[in-house]
Amino acid sequence: SEADQSIKSMEEQKKKYLAPMIAGDFVSAEALTEPRGGSDFFGAATRAKDEGDCFVVKGMKRFIVGAEEADFFLVYVRTNLDDDAPAARRISALLIERGPGVEVEYLYGLMGTRGGGTGRVVFRNVEVPKENLLGPLHGGGLVFEKMMIPERLCSAGPVPGTMKGALAVAMGYADKRIAFG
Repeated sequence: SEADQSIKSMEEQKKKYLAPMIAGDFVSAEALTEPRGGSDFFGAATRAKDEGDCFVVKGMKRFIVGAEEADFFLVYVRTNLDDDAPAARRISALLIERGPGVEVEYLYGLMGTRGGGTGRVVFRNVEVPKENLLGPLHGGGLVFEKMMIPERLCSAGPVPGTMKGALAVAMGYADKRIAFG
């Protein structure tokens, strides 16, 4: 059945990508942001055309943290070209290995994230096997919700502690500083 095939594919993806990544043998990067749409997830212009046994991907992503070191990318692409389809059902998530047709260019470093600069990734007619589809076809929204919402919450987590430390330093300075008598 389709559900059994999906589970089999997911288990194969875990063996091929997740296990080596956890072991430190592979580096991954998430490719979401695009030149004209920023982080407009549902407005992805990068396209993946169904060519039978593979998808052919064309497009560009930018501001991709860790792009230069990545062995593979989690890429959100437009697979449903029907403009009347709900936005959440227009995109899919693909695992794309670095290789022919994948061009990576370093852009710049990030303040506070040493060793994790950003890059631009261009996909020029990259053939991606169908088994690299993450989740269901046109189901990129489901992947996004599972990945990005917790990621954004975790990114915000350290902020209160940093603010507490900064406030303590500022209050200590304010208590000791004497200006203009």
